Amino acid sequence: MDSARHGSETPPPAGARDLFDASTDAAAVVSATGVVIGWTRAAEELLGHPAAEVVGGSAGRLLAMPGDPVRTAGIADRCRAGMGWSGHIPLRHRDGHRIDVDLRVSACFRIGSQECFLVSAREQRQQWAVDRSVLDGFLTRSPVGMAVMDLDLRYVWLNDTLERFGGVPREQRLGRRLSELLPGLQAETIEGLMRKVLATGVPVTDYEYVGWSWADPHRQHAYSTSFFPLVDATDTTIGVCYMVLDVTERWNARQLLSLVNDAGTSIGRTLDVMRTAQELADFAVPRFADFVVVDLLEPVLSTEGHGAWLTDAGPASAKPVMRRAGMSSVREGCPEAVAQVGDRVDFVPPPHDVSLIINGDPVLIPVLDPSDEWWMAEEPARARSIREFGLHTLIAVPMRARNTALGLTTFMRSLNPAPFQPDDVLLARELVARAALCVDNARRYTREHTAAVTLQRSLLPQALTGGTALEVASYYLPADPRGGVGGDWFDVIPLSGARVGLVVGDVVGHGITAAAAMGRLRTAVQTLADMELPPADLLAHLDDLVLRLSEETTDESTTAFLGATCLYAVYDPVSRRCTMARAGHPPPVVVAPDGQVSFPEPPAGPPLGLGGVAFESTEIELAENSLFGLYTDGLILGADHDMERGMTRLGEALSQGHGVGGGGGDGAAHAGGGEGGDGAAHAGGGEGGDGAAHAGAEEGGDRAAQAEGGRGCDAGASAGGTGRAGPDVRGLSSGRAAEAGRGRDSGLAGQAGRGRDSGLAGQAGRGQDSGLAGQSEQGLGSGRAAEAGRGQDSGLTAPSGQGPAPDATAPTGQGPAPDATAHPPQDPAPGLTAPTGQGPVPGATAPTGQGPAPDATAHPPQGPAPGLASLCAAAVQRLVPVPQPDDIALLLTRTHALGADHVVSWDVPVDPAAVADVRARATRQVEAWGFEELAMTTELIVSELVTNAIRYAAPPIHLRLLRDSRLTCEVADASSTAPRLRHARSTDEGGRGLFLVAQLAHRWGARYTSGGKIIWAEQEIP
Repeated sequence: MDSARHGSETPPPAGARDLFDASTDAAAVVSATGVVIGWTRAAEELLGHPAAEVVGGSAGRLLAMPGDPVRTAGIADRCRAGMGWSGHIPLRHRDGHRIDVDLRVSACFRIGSQECFLVSAREQRQQWAVDRSVLDGFLTRSPVGMAVMDLDLRYVWLNDTLERFGGVPREQRLGRRLSELLPGLQAETIEGLMRKVLATGVPVTDYEYVGWSWADPHRQHAYSTSFFPLVDATDTTIGVCYMVLDVTERWNARQLLSLVNDAGTSIGRTLDVMRTAQELADFAVPRFADFVVVDLLEPVLSTEGHGAWLTDAGPASAKPVMRRAGMSSVREGCPEAVAQVGDRVDFVPPPHDVSLIINGDPVLIPVLDPSDEWWMAEEPARARSIREFGLHTLIAVPMRARNTALGLTTFMRSLNPAPFQPDDVLLARELVARAALCVDNARRYTREHTAAVTLQRSLLPQALTGGTALEVASYYLPADPRGGVGGDWFDVIPLSGARVGLVVGDVVGHGITAAAAMGRLRTAVQTLADMELPPADLLAHLDDLVLRLSEETTDESTTAFLGATCLYAVYDPVSRRCTMARAGHPPPVVVAPDGQVSFPEPPAGPPLGLGGVAFESTEIELAENSLFGLYTDGLILGADHDMERGMTRLGEALSQGHGVGGGGGDGAAHAGGGEGGDGAAHAGGGEGGDGAAHAGAEEGGDRAAQAEGGRGCDAGASAGGTGRAGPDVRGLSSGRAAEAGRGRDSGLAGQAGRGRDSGLAGQAGRGQDSGLAGQSEQGLGSGRAAEAGRGQDSGLTAPSGQGPAPDATAPTGQGPAPDATAHPPQDPAPGLTAPTGQGPVPGATAPTGQGPAPDATAHPPQGPAPGLASLCAAAVQRLVPVPQPDDIALLLTRTHALGADHVVSWDVPVDPAAVADVRARATRQVEAWGFEELAMTTELIVSELVTNAIRYAAPPIHLRLLRDSRLTCEVADASSTAPRLRHARSTDEGGRGLFLVAQLAHRWGARYTSGGKIIWAEQEIP
């Protein structure tokens, strides 16, 4: 406390006179009773009183004003509350003069039991003041333009900076309004703001605007302006002052960022090269230019890789070949253009060449002179356009992205009088750079997408046709519609004998890898199908292929083959039988003509690629006009991933779109309920099934008759339509059809419901008990056993004009000779012998003696009917979930039957002498069908194939002719040895038979059956 009482001896620090240095303040400690108990050296310097004169005395005597106890008590309370107090107080110096100080009472504390206050004071110093000359110099040299307006908004005063901004001399401004001097500078708006400031007294700061001025009439400038009112000493508004700052650079930078940002959302919204180029032109007009053209190199617009030339494709020509990809103008229709979008152009601003596009910098021509010799010599058409439309300035910017030259973008102005400046080149470069990146992305995407789509289209069938057997429609939807590729596939494969192979499969995975694997499997299926493999064997070979593919070593960027599912079916329009097998694939869907839906389920083999498990085939019969659909699991999974529900939904969608009906075949009547048919009547529902027996080499019997319909057969017949011939336990002569329960030896196909004990297929409505199968052309009983050695009608049934079944022959007392009974072909055909219990056989009418006219029966359409295609698309659209998780494929077919008037067959005796008769019958049949042009070639083909079968094969031998989209000749035998085509030497006497067949036929081949093989040859129908 001694230091407090006697003052501090510490000298003040250097620079203590600083305005903000509190260490120079005079300080004293005053008790609550007003007694000074502490005094500092600064206090002594301020008031002149040493500590000895002040300490212990009253602080009130230092005041130069009357005491105010109430105010003093209030100050003490504030300090006790910790808030302190400050104010202006006059004090009395020791020499008697008055000193105005800033007094602060900042703390309240105790010394012992005594309450004290810390008081500090600083003398009030005179504020800084300048004379008018200094102030005028400051205002004049300020970079901010300033002006004072009176209440009428007329200029009273302005500095030199504002005079330079506007370009109007001071003498012309004073006494006049802004709107009278600079009408192009938003004068009305600015004066409105000044009136608002005068009216409200509220300043307006940082108002930005763009306008023209006399100082720079060819360029717009941006200004930031602030307004505040001027008041006098009586607080009366006497005018308004405004300050102006040229912010053109800042404005341009902000506009550049804004334009670039807008360009990012306006350019490149699609992955289309042409549209991206047009978006660039549309964006720049009129924001930046009045006329813009975008020219791209031709290879950029090509979908075939790099095309003719890009930067990495070697040296370029003198002038690049480009095409106009986009253009835009402030004038409607772009009349300034000398080329339209899509036209070839080679424009490069003269005197530049192609190097400008490859590695050149942007070209700026502030003043465009069309009379320049370069323009007149190299671009006369464009020079005329420049002159006509007043194009006066130009920027040309090369389009480059990822070190690839893409083209050239040219900006021009005409209506906008401001020429392009170097700053504009920066904006043009940025716009073109962004657009170039989008164009390059679009170019690469287009090229890759085109490659992917081309791959997919090349892997999937381009045109599906089921011939006369099927109407076909398909729908394919990849999981990624943008990429357009997937692992699902389907196919329709024409086979021999008018049969059609149907396949659908699903490779594990999506994208290009799955599509490539799918292509390999599709090719393999087509190859295996051409080998006439049964469905189960085909899948077994395909499974081996997938196993080998999955074992192939791959690099890190390639995915190994994981597996696939597949379903393969073969439909025969002659028998209306469909044989199928599947490998882990969903079963097919069948919609009968009456709308009934079923999902026949072949044994579900394992997916392809597992191996070790055999595949099994299943055979079903399809009524004519049925819908038969193959699909992948993506169609039925749905959002609930319930395949059972998905299959139900698919069946409902197809049944609702499939009209009930569909009728029979080509004019054949069905015998049911005891009524006979027109030709070889069908025994249905178990009626008379014992008499409708047919022998087939595929069924495994030599002449074993097969009885279907639920009744047991005697010797040589199979029970229940199992498709296999039973043993000849009774020793009946081969070729007889044993009637169940009758024991009669009959070589006929009995009429259902009549039970006529006759040796023929009786004609409906005639009821004749005759042992003849209709009257032949020669009036001979074609069903009789022919005389041995004559070779006439031996073992063959001539087509009758009355319509009996062609296999009806009369039994002899001795039993028929080996060649005495005509058997149906190995592939059962309507019009020969109809199996019982299977439903009506469309077209079961025997051909007449002359044969029907070629146009007697209308063929079903080759391509998909509009209704079938619409049904296919509607089913997919109804079932496909959103979002689509998997690839979707649907192959939909409508079945047709090949009528009896399209199929003729004969049994062939194992006698070389029978070749001539068979050849003659085949020739007559072809001519009866109206194909006289094919008669000779058919005669040669039949002769060679039948002769080979008699010489080298095993009986029984059958010949069948089918009239479909092609004319097919088939010779079936019981041998399993395949023929081999060889080229005979000039000295060989034989060996030219199959070579001759191969030369005459469109195609030929062999397929194996359970009873042997079939050699077939097809001819194109003229």
